[in-house]
Amino acid sequence: MPDVSKPNDSKPTATTGESPGPAPEVAPFPSVLVPVDFSLASRAALALAVQMTAPWSSEVIVFNAPGMSENDGFLQGTGAQWERSDVLSATRDHLRSFADRVAPGSGKRIRVEARRDEDFVSSVVHACQQLGASLVILGSGKGDRPRWWKRSSAERVARKVTCPVLVVPN
Repeated sequence: MPDVSKPNDSKPTATTGESPGPAPEVAPFPSVLVPVDFSLASRAALALAVQMTAPWSSEVIVFNAPGMSENDGFLQGTGAQWERSDVLSATRDHLRSFADRVAPGSGKRIRVEARRDEDFVSSVVHACQQLGASLVILGSGKGDRPRWWKRSSAERVARKVTCPVLVVPN
């Protein structure tokens, strides 16, 4: 029976003759997607994303998917030159302003993205795939009252995306 009370004196040898240094720290989530609807829950989700990813300088993607509204139909009827790209540009401006208010000074790590879509869940799933998100941090509590017959948007997102989802309550 081997003697387990003595430490093993044999040391592994390196083939290059150098001792290996510490392993480099790798970001567990290099790209974090934060869908935003400009609510308090979205603010909490973005603040958490920025704080949580700071040690690794991971990219935080702030995302919004504006849908069609009554204004779109009205503007089309008036002949105004307001196009899809204008809506996306205005949305990106609002997202940048929102991000600057929630996390001042972290502009280099925050990227804003917008996609015109009516369905929140499909837009988040598409953004997650297209942008290569490794984590989705989603605010919940915009007024959704739990109902036993209806799943929340956060639950539907969590079931559809292929990366982990962290839900932040309001």
